[in-house]
Amino acid sequence: MSSKKNQRTASEKALNQRAKFAMVAGFLKPLREFLKKSFNDKGLEFMTSSNYVTSQLLRNAIVGKLPSLTFDYSKVELSKGMISKLMDLTHKNDDGKILVNWVDSEFSLLPEPDVNVNMIVYLEEKNQFLLVPNVKRSAKGIMITEDKLGNGRIAIWVFCSNPEMTKFSDSQFILEKVIS
Repeated sequence: MSSKKNQRTASEKALNQRAKFAMVAGFLKPLREFLKKSFNDKGLEFMTSSNYVTSQLLRNAIVGKLPSLTFDYSKVELSKGMISKLMDLTHKNDDGKILVNWVDSEFSLLPEPDVNVNMIVYLEEKNQFLLVPNVKRSAKGIMITEDKLGNGRIAIWVFCSNPEMTKFSDSQFILEKVIS
């Protein structure tokens, strides 16, 4: 039995969905190993972390139609877990530095000693993710200089983790900007 190639032309909707899926697959490729950890304590019952994030991105984070599909990085989740998110999260961007600040709450439902804050920077043109060295949650701030990132569009998220990186908070989107 030989297989026949489909002679029909794909609909606009089908072409759009294929393009979205290709975008998501390319975006997630460098994150696969990280996502196995960063969604591990969420307790995904029926799908892998990669499938969960793929589904989430396809539903929520891609805007536009062919030929101008783009990511809404504010809708991208990079981690999910039981550690409390940062409170009163703010950022300041001047003199080529990006400074992220938060309030360290003493009123967590679960004890969270030794929690670290991590920053992930996405360099869109290189399709590369950088993990900025973590700081203790009690530091109340983390900073990165733009000259270490190069030029182009970037997106930044933060998340909390235990020192072993086996437990996580939900990621929090900070900003998207173009560095020139």
